[in-house]
Amino acid sequence: MSRFELHIRRRHTRATTPPAPWRSAGAIGAVAGFLVLTIALVATAVAVTGVDARAAPAGLSSSAAGGPTPADQAMRLEISLSERELYEYVGDELVNTYPVAVGQPGHETPTGQWGIHQVDWNPDWIPPDSDWAEGEEYRPPGHPENPMGRVRMIYRPPYSIHGTDDLESLGRAASHGSLRMANDDIMDLARRVMEHGGASRSEEWFQEVKADPTDMREVLLPNPVPLVNRP
Repeated sequence: MSRFELHIRRRHTRATTPPAPWRSAGAIGAVAGFLVLTIALVATAVAVTGVDARAAPAGLSSSAAGGPTPADQAMRLEISLSERELYEYVGDELVNTYPVAVGQPGHETPTGQWGIHQVDWNPDWIPPDSDWAEGEEYRPPGHPENPMGRVRMIYRPPYSIHGTDDLESLGRAASHGSLRMANDDIMDLARRVMEHGGASRSEEWFQEVKADPTDMREVLLPNPVPLVNRP
C-alpha cells in the first residue's frame, strides 16, 4: 500500500468514527432541555408557594431560615394602653400577658399598627431630640443610668418596647412614650420574637448576651413581628 493510500484510509477512518456520546448534538440538547425543565419547575414552585425549597437546610424550620411562618403559627403582639398590658398571640391563641408601663400625659404612646423589625440586646441609649431629654447624656450598654434595660425591641423609632428595673412603674402611665417591661419578661419575649422573626440564635449566644450587660448586639428581623397598639 502506497503512502498516499494509507493517508486516505486514515482520514476515512477518523471521519467515520462516531463522536463520543457526551459530544453529540442530541445528548447536549437533552441535557440542556433537562436543565431548563428543572429551573422552570423550581421557579413555578417558588411563584406558587412563595418559598424556595432550597433555602431551608434539612432540619431547619422555614422561620429559622428566614422564611414566612404559617398563619396558624404566626406570632403577633397587641398592647392595650388602657389596660396597660401586652398580649402575646401565636395564631389565634393568647399565650402570655405581661404588664407594661405606657406613656404619661403629654408623652402618650402612639396607637397604630407596625412591625417589630429590630431587637437590641444590652442596648445603649442616645437621648432623643425632645425637650424632656435636653441636657441628658449618652448612656453606654450596662450603664446604671441607662433607661433601656436589657432589651429594646424597635417598631417606630424613637418608640420601642424596652426593659426596665423600675418594676413599680409597670401598670402605670410613666414613660416618655415607649413601652416598658420587666427585664426578665422582655428577655423571655425577645427570644421568641427573634425566632418568629426569622433570626434565631443558639443557646450559647443567649447565655453570652445575658451574662454580659455591656455586650450590645443588634439583631435585624427578616420577617417583622406584627404589633398593634390600641387605646
